[in-house]
Amino acid sequence: MRRLCYARPPLGNLRWRAPQRVELWQGVRRADEFAPRCIQPSRAENSIGYFGPEPESEDCLDLNVWTAGSSPLSTRQLAESLAFAC
Repeated sequence: MRRLCYARPPLGNLRWRAPQRVELWQGVRRADEFAPRCIQPSRAENSIGYFGPEPESEDCLDLNVWTAGSSPLSTRQLAESLAFAC
């Protein structure tokens, strides 16, 4: 699962403050695209971790979750568990 948000984006008056809970949404939220990475110095093109230009954003409080094989948890159970942990 990709781009599971765990806090509101630290934009505007939320910048430099403690993370705030995510606002609820209606319906199904897609989790099939990676979130942009946090803004940071670009990687050198000859570095091992360089995979080409990557999108960056201050809206980067997201998690990408990998599981081994098929997960015993449903996506909803996992998201609720992550929300409880935060």
